[in-house]
Amino acid sequence: TFRFSDMGILMKIHEGQIEKVEESILKREHMDTNKCYIVDCGREMFMWVGRDTQLDERKTAAFIVQVNTICAYVVL
Repeated sequence: TFRFSDMGILMKIHEGQIEKVEESILKREHMDTNKCYIVDCGREMFMWVGRDTQLDERKTAAFIVQVNTICAYVVL
């Protein structure tokens, strides 16, 4: 279990756009294998790529993380 109020903001990529996820606690069952998620922790961003994610969404998420951080981590 991960609580976002302490760490950062959870976002997902949907149809090429960033959407904030309103969950305050993240559990495995909240993660959709058809989506990419980004956790913005200020100086660091973490990206989670679902195994069934469209290539365009993977590229969009990777680009967003790359241009917005000094240090990024990708979780596959």
